Formats: sequence, structure tokens, C-alpha cells
Amino acid sequence: MTAPPAGKAAPGNVKQPLKENGMDEDLRKDARELVVHVRRVRVGYLRYMTRDLEREGLSLAQYTALAILQETGEMTMGAIAEALGVTMGAGTNIIDKLIRGGHTSRERDTGDRRLVTVTITDKGRQVLEQVVDWATDYLGFYLSKLDREERKSFVRTYGKVAHDIASVPYVPSESEQATG
Repeated sequence: MTAPPAGKAAPGNVKQPLKENGMDEDLRKDARELVVHVRRVRVGYLRYMTRDLEREGLSLAQYTALAILQETGEMTMGAIAEALGVTMGAGTNIIDKLIRGGHTSRERDTGDRRLVTVTITDKGRQVLEQVVDWATDYLGFYLSKLDREERKSFVRTYGKVAHDIASVPYVPSESEQATG
């Protein structure tokens, strides 16, 4: 599996029918069935995660910002807002709360005082590790219902799809580009 060819829109931004993109009816049916399954898992998982994040005093948006910072290292406020899909003001609000909680730190660039970068702190990393432990217990419960071969195959296949999805560059929508 690879990212779309150069010059072709990422799947989330495809404007023509999927059939024109080489998706036969059988593949479309499988993809649609997977959408329903992923939605069900996501709803259950987020319900569980939200409860546990509340114990840490974090919102789902704050957790997502921490996860993005863990993956990317330091980021500008603008890049964080874009990655979260929120306005600069909303992104700043999320980061301000994380800073007050000691989960992130913010620094102004010495060369350009207008540029603000944010990094995750050790406390933020510890919270993410705790969340991974909770999620491991949650998902482990459901994975335990599969035999070893099914489990290994599922995790390997899901990993391939997740890697491909994560590797597709973000392409802002027309409205995001217009307000950008």
C-alpha cells in the first residue's frame, strides 16, 4: 500500500466517485463495512478514553495535541492548530491548558519573536504512557477473544492500513486554504 500518486488528491479529498479511482464494487463493499466497524470501535474506545482522560484532567483535544507533539517533536502554534483541525485561537486555548498542567512548554524563537514553538514535557510523556497502558488493557480484553493466529493477523493487517493512512500528507480543504 502506498500514498496516492503525485498530483492525485489524498483519499479524503477525492472529488470524483470512488469507482473512477479504481475501486470495484467488492472493494467498495468491504471498505464500507470497515467504515461501520471502525466507527463502532471508535465510539466505544473514545467513550472509554474520555472517562480515563477526565481522571487526568485532560480533554480528548488536549490528549490529541500531546500525541501529535510526541510524534513530531516541537511544533509551532499554527502547525498544532492545523494538525488538530481547529482555529489558531482554539489551538492556543488547548495548549494554554496543557502548559498550566505542566504537560507542554512554550518558547518564543530567539530569531523571530512572533514564532512560538511548543514541546511536550516529561509529565506530558508520562500521561501519554499511562493512556497507552489503559488503552492496552481495554483493547487487550477484546483481542483476547481471538485465537493467537487471528490476533496476530488482525494486528499486522491493521498496522499496514494505519501506516498507510498516517503517511498520506494532509491536504487542506478549499475552505481551509481560503481562510489559511
